[in-house]
Amino acid sequence: MRVVVCGRGATDTRSPLWAHAVCSMRALGHEVVAFDATSPGRSGLVRGGPEESLRRLLMETSPHLFVHFPTPGDLDPALVREATTSSQSVAVAVHMGSTMVDAPTRVTDVDTHLRFYDLVTVPDPDTYRSLLPLGDYRIRLLEPAAHVPVFDSAVDIDRRGVVVVGEPDDVAADMVRTLVDAGVEVSLYGAGWSLQADLEPRSFPRVPYTEMGTVLASAGLVLEINPPVTVLSNLGISAWEAGPAQCVFDAASVATPSVALARPGVDAFFRPGTDIFTFERIPELAELVPMLLADQETLTRTGEAALDRIRSGHLWTDRWVDFLAPFNVPDDDGELVVVIEESSAEHPASASSLSV
Repeated sequence: MRVVVCGRGATDTRSPLWAHAVCSMRALGHEVVAFDATSPGRSGLVRGGPEESLRRLLMETSPHLFVHFPTPGDLDPALVREATTSSQSVAVAVHMGSTMVDAPTRVTDVDTHLRFYDLVTVPDPDTYRSLLPLGDYRIRLLEPAAHVPVFDSAVDIDRRGVVVVGEPDDVAADMVRTLVDAGVEVSLYGAGWSLQADLEPRSFPRVPYTEMGTVLASAGLVLEINPPVTVLSNLGISAWEAGPAQCVFDAASVATPSVALARPGVDAFFRPGTDIFTFERIPELAELVPMLLADQETLTRTGEAALDRIRSGHLWTDRWVDFLAPFNVPDDDGELVVVIEESSAEHPASASSLSV
């Protein structure tokens, strides 16, 4: 199947979106072209502004699917409708919420996207259920996941200390200072840490996504704190409403256990006490983190359980196999046909098709 993947970072081989969508679909044997409307010339296939570049790309490649991770300000949905109609491509809007910090999507935009895209996906069951009255034949559940092979080159030299991922506020910064005073080896990753003069030496700059595997594999523990305020603001949600950060999935991919804020979004993917640790309030981490780091056996067991959890239920290749299955239905002439089935209790099972 020929697929165009569009989104912020889609053409950057160092980005999460490249790994999760482009690489994982290619691993399944699909022909995938990457397009980034915020940097349309990077693919080398198109030139000009994003609107003209998109039209030209779709007409030249005639993809079966146009899979778009829509971030605020990248493409006008009406343009997507026009361009995909001209190329006879099925337009899909994929919402990952706050999980992909580099490419956050607003679930509040779903109503608009349902007017212009053939299918819209949402990242969590609660949102999916809330939108079912709009018609389940147009909405799909596509949850976040991990692409483990991207970290195959990760080097596990000596697991020790904690990697703190997130954006600091005063409470989080004070908690980290307490850990440092207690002798905990702390590495800080995220915007804002370099502005804390005393903690800046412990922060490290952004690294390519493929190298994050080594960063996470070298830690005894990964601590997920506040998602970036700008991301939460754009999405219109609180930290308690956010799903797990991508670092939680990535740490599990290299068998490093995580500590995350206890919330429904975490419980939907992991089992607290088995393959992840949770906390209620940031100040309690000053005692919890040293206690966990002192118990290497529990860390190892939890990290291995987290990796098993990813492999058994949260791989991007498995997500795409399930999602793309309805599109792999050839008609009598060998053309691919999209078959969309309704399966809710309110609607009897039925099917419609769209030749692509």
